[in-house]
Amino acid sequence: MAADRGSVLASALAVTVMALAVIGVAVMLYPVVLRDASTTLRRGMATGYLASRVAEGTLFLVGVVVVLAMLALGEDAASAPGSGAVGTALQAVDEYSVILGQTAFGVGALLVYWLLYVSGRIPAWLALWGLIAAPLFLVSGATLPFTHDSSSTVSSVLYAPLAVQEMVMAVWLIVRGFRPDAEAVSPRAT
Repeated sequence: MAADRGSVLASALAVTVMALAVIGVAVMLYPVVLRDASTTLRRGMATGYLASRVAEGTLFLVGVVVVLAMLALGEDAASAPGSGAVGTALQAVDEYSVILGQTAFGVGALLVYWLLYVSGRIPAWLALWGLIAAPLFLVSGATLPFTHDSSSTVSSVLYAPLAVQEMVMAVWLIVRGFRPDAEAVSPRAT
């Protein structure tokens, strides 16, 4: 890492921006899903969505701090006895912060897509796509402690449906936006 300090710092900055964006999107979406939450359970789900995204962003920020600590450790590795064990431990913390962050993302996706489905704010097919894809994403994340490879073929195949759905929904929201309250379909489920 010390040999490629610039790339490590650029990566840490990119992950920091991503983590803050994850939290920011949830903060902006929360009032919409909360306003549509007509039951105590749905209000709890809306709050759970916000909490899961804050946890996700926070876990990714923990990973950034760990990577920066690993960078500092790498720069001092020649003079620090036992730095190999510390580096291995920090690498494990980084890996598990990513796994837990992805798990929080998957849980948050399930909550928000259910809330969007029952509120009718987006087309049913788009919300259902997210509800089908999010469990696949969670299964893929559950394999990471065993494979230690987030880019494995299995992980990529299981990540793909939600990745594509998120991009389609982003384009949908940019072009069409949420259905206004008056146009939202009556609640589909309780």
